[in-house]
Amino acid sequence: MMVKPSITELLQKVDNPFELVVATAKRARQISKGDTVLTRKARSIKCYTSSR
Repeated sequence: MMVKPSITELLQKVDNPFELVVATAKRARQISKGDTVLTRKARSIKCYTSSR
């Protein structure tokens, strides 16, 4: 399991960058619907979104 992989490491596991985006979005949807998170939460990381 990769806890904080770099983009380069992730791109080595898929055929193209678009496949990585689709896989990431799919997993994000699964987690938001209540699926189990597979990594340990070491610390709280604040997330900021832009209003633009």
